[in-house]
Amino acid sequence: MKRADRQDEIYRSNIPFLDIKKEDIERSAQINIVAATAFSQAATRCFIAEFVSSLSLSSIPPSFLARTHAVVDRGREGEKGGSIIMTAATSAWRGKEAFGAFAAGKHGLRAISQSIAREFGPQGVHVAFVVSSTLVSRALISLTHSASL
Repeated sequence: MKRADRQDEIYRSNIPFLDIKKEDIERSAQINIVAATAFSQAATRCFIAEFVSSLSLSSIPPSFLARTHAVVDRGREGEKGGSIIMTAATSAWRGKEAFGAFAAGKHGLRAISQSIAREFGPQGVHVAFVVSSTLVSRALISLTHSASL
């Protein structure tokens, strides 16, 4: 994603509640729910099938891969199962002022992730929903605290 596109994405995430339009909710749902569902379905089908090759995942359109912020780990040859790592945000648990549309999409992504994990976990499919902003914040706080001692 180019820097200008990233800045545009950040701008679209920060929308006061009374200014949210239908298109803002639809965009958040498309990126966080629809694209992640399509990607995860393809990955899960590959994970629960006998290992053939990773060509099954190559059929996923690049636009889905770019928008889902997910990582797939197929595991070793001859094994079933695999891991899907979804990029989350604190907004998946609690909304923030002016981030309602963004939070709605992240709540949906969290629900999809939990559903996949519960349905396909017994077949070796693992889903991680990682909040990277919290990890970075905690690391910075820890470094700042250590430096001040």
